[in-house]
Amino acid sequence: MSKKIKDWQGNTYVKKKPFYKKVWFWLLILIVIIVAAAMGQGGKSDNSANTAKKSGTEQVAKDKSNKSSSKINQANFDKIQISESTGTSKEEVEKLFGKKPSTTSTQTIQGTQADAEVWSGGILGSTVTISFVNNHAVAKAITGMPSGKKVTSAQFNAISNGMSKDAVKQKLGKPFGMSYSALAGQSSETWQYSGKGSLGSNLTITFTNGVVSGKSQTGLK
Repeated sequence: MSKKIKDWQGNTYVKKKPFYKKVWFWLLILIVIIVAAAMGQGGKSDNSANTAKKSGTEQVAKDKSNKSSSKINQANFDKIQISESTGTSKEEVEKLFGKKPSTTSTQTIQGTQADAEVWSGGILGSTVTISFVNNHAVAKAITGMPSGKKVTSAQFNAISNGMSKDAVKQKLGKPFGMSYSALAGQSSETWQYSGKGSLGSNLTITFTNGVVSGKSQTGLK
């Protein structure tokens, strides 16, 4: 309530309360505090969202990196065409595997010198070797693929010439390695299996026109 006072001349005045003692002033202060707190919380939420977004982006980049390293697999291996005239080019193969080869060398295939490039480091430690003549893939090989149980000498004896690839796979399962070549008008395909027996025991089967044309083994029991 306002207080009345008189000056020395007898005039009457109404003395007002200071603004900082009025209710509206403290209500305004309270509103400012509430708004400031809300804005601060909003900023924290935005920062959390940005952090989560950044984390998600980093995870995507990591996933892409892992995906790139896993390009050394049979799916991409199967895409490579082998032929002296129409085989996949070096550039296309390098794009397919997503990086430069681990090693390069030269080799002789059926009397013809070829450039060989090797990619390694797939998810299961697989290795892919591609040979080129005049910039065309003429031979390819892959090892380190998931395979079935180790084969025995009895299983080796059960494989005979003329047997189809499907029949071989039914008896032995999937091979851990495969190779193909097409050069000088001749083509061949081989499958490799690990065997039961001494260290390094294995079985190799050769196919011609889709059927078994030869086999060999080392250290099987």
